[in-house]
Amino acid sequence: MIENDFDIIEVNPCKSLLTKLETLIPDAIVIQESIDDPDTYQACQQINFSDKYHFIPVIFTGSPLPGDKKVRLLESGADDYLEEPYDSDITVAYLRALINKRQNFSCLAEKYDALKKEVSGAKVISAGCLDPDDEELFKATLQQSAVGIAQMSIEGRFLKVNDRFCDIVGYTREELLSLNYMDITYPDKDGTELKMVKMILDGNADSFEIEKRYIHKKGHPVWVKLYTNVSRDESGNIRNAFSIVADISAQKEAEARLHESEAFFRTMYESSSIGIVRMSVHDKRIEQANAAFCDMLGYEEHELKGKHLRDISFLEDMAENVVQHNKLESGEIPAIKMEKRYIHKSGYLVHALLHANLIFDENGNPLYYMGNVLDITDIRTSQQRLKESEEKYRAYVDNSPHPIFVTDVFGMLLDVNPAGCSLTGYALEELMDMNIIDLCSPKSVDAATEHFLSVKKNAKVSAELLFLKKDGTEFYMQVEAVMIDKKTLLALCVDTTERKLTEKLLIEAKMLAETASNSKSEFLANISHELRTPLNIVIGYSDVLLSEVSGELNEKQMKYSSSIKDAGSNLLEIVNSLIYIAEIEGGSRELNIMKFDLKPMVADLEKIFRSMASKYNLIMEFDVDINIKYVLADESKFKTILHHLIGNAIKFNKEGGTVHVVFGRDDDDIKVQVIDTGIGIPEDKQDELFDPFVQLDWSHARRYSGVGIGLSLVKGLVEMHGGKISLVSKVGEGTTVTFTIPQKI
Repeated sequence: MIENDFDIIEVNPCKSLLTKLETLIPDAIVIQESIDDPDTYQACQQINFSDKYHFIPVIFTGSPLPGDKKVRLLESGADDYLEEPYDSDITVAYLRALINKRQNFSCLAEKYDALKKEVSGAKVISAGCLDPDDEELFKATLQQSAVGIAQMSIEGRFLKVNDRFCDIVGYTREELLSLNYMDITYPDKDGTELKMVKMILDGNADSFEIEKRYIHKKGHPVWVKLYTNVSRDESGNIRNAFSIVADISAQKEAEARLHESEAFFRTMYESSSIGIVRMSVHDKRIEQANAAFCDMLGYEEHELKGKHLRDISFLEDMAENVVQHNKLESGEIPAIKMEKRYIHKSGYLVHALLHANLIFDENGNPLYYMGNVLDITDIRTSQQRLKESEEKYRAYVDNSPHPIFVTDVFGMLLDVNPAGCSLTGYALEELMDMNIIDLCSPKSVDAATEHFLSVKKNAKVSAELLFLKKDGTEFYMQVEAVMIDKKTLLALCVDTTERKLTEKLLIEAKMLAETASNSKSEFLANISHELRTPLNIVIGYSDVLLSEVSGELNEKQMKYSSSIKDAGSNLLEIVNSLIYIAEIEGGSRELNIMKFDLKPMVADLEKIFRSMASKYNLIMEFDVDINIKYVLADESKFKTILHHLIGNAIKFNKEGGTVHVVFGRDDDDIKVQVIDTGIGIPEDKQDELFDPFVQLDWSHARRYSGVGIGLSLVKGLVEMHGGKISLVSKVGEGTTVTFTIPQKI
């Protein structure tokens, strides 16, 4: 486009540009390399920060750039950036105008050539400084430069500065001319600049180039690229110091961001819990792998490098893997997303989710695969166990003999096992369109609704409800309902129809039994009353005969009369006991509670049973606690209790044994113990003794007579008083019967 108007010399690569400038000084330099290429950026800076070449215009060309990149170019020293598409006439005219504007810089080149000729021997002046005495040239250079320019005294005080330098540090020209360069220099921990300045002052150098930070007037640091050069007189003394300053804050910030980004992604790569692996395109071999991927497969990274994909993949997954690679390379899919299985170093399978991309160079050529691999072995194992568990429990549910119903919170059926279908007579498909209330009998709809609402409130409820089969048959089910979660209820059911029928029959049988029992008790009471009158007559006339009021009795008559009285008295005792039992079983709770003195009763009992005890050569003992002043009870029934217990203790005792009756207190109760040294009672028979009409049925007890109502009567009379009775016995050692009578009304 411009070769007809300019002599063009091509230089390639860009980094050889400075070498070319040693033999040729062009009117302008046009760079068509990418600005992201470090060599391009460095070449531009080297030209513009050099006093030797800084007057040569540098223009970049290429596709349109965002604003921040254009700013970066200008800060690096570029004069402009020409964007595509180009207009031939405008481009040529622009370049000519730029060159004409810089024509005054040709004298700099001449001056530089003159300085070179004056240098003798091998000593080369590395950087000619702008001559501050050439005021016109200096002003032109200062005001047209894209970089900051400052002239300083040997003490470091600013003598001249251009507008760009003022912009960089934020001060006005007047403010800077009153300052020393150290006043705006950020503290240098390494002292690099001071060392360079010392070398110049010592005559060991005439220039230096460093990166440093100024302190902006607003207080923030400003990174710059500083090139400082001095000119000396014939004696070697410094005449002037001249600095060229390029603002590289944006570059430094970009480098910092790049460093942070690289550090971030390096940290992510190394510490990521997701496996990251790079694989070559041409032979599918691993080139790089992070720690997570190595741990996932049990290898060290050096062991994985060079392995082919098939070396670590489950064979059955390779075909799909290859298909996905082909689709990705052909552009059919943007990335590989698949689940696959790897082979661990130990031989077991590792389930993983693979997400892989193909990375391309700037020309669109594939460089390598980059894959992210997430280990989902635990998830797949858990899913498999869950599946097996669901299958197992599904088998339990399906094979359960009892109905199981699952509903939502509105009662709509979600699942029913075969037993539920069989019992209700509905097919599963029919039940899935029904509500649990639809299965209830009209008689139990209200109860079922209340039950269902209670489950949602209390999480677990139990009830027995009446249901209807498809054919209209009623049946009962015991329903144990629980909330599985906030949306689902589970009902475990048992068909209780037969049990309900059995309960009904049992209730009817119980009612019949109670009626029969009441009839029996009534009969016993009636017959006992009928027997009591003649017995009283028999006993009364026996007493008359024995008192010999009607005349003396001989020995035989006396013996017969005594026998009649004893037999009548025993029979009357049995009749009275039957009457008491009948009253107790009939629900009679009539007690004549009163306070009475215990001592007369004890004396009477001792008198009654003393002769009976002596007949068996037994020792009778009565102990009464001195703190017992009186007893609060039905005196007649209390005496009956003692009569039966003492009688049994004598009756079932052994020759020469003892009967010990102890009256004491147990808190507020009267506590009575009747202790004997008799034959004792087997442990397996003890619980039966308090049942009515039960007698001991074992070898040692069969020789004793009785109808077996004594202890049953005693138990009933004690419990009528609100007391308790217990028995402790050991065969061959004796028995202790203990009862308590509360003393509070």
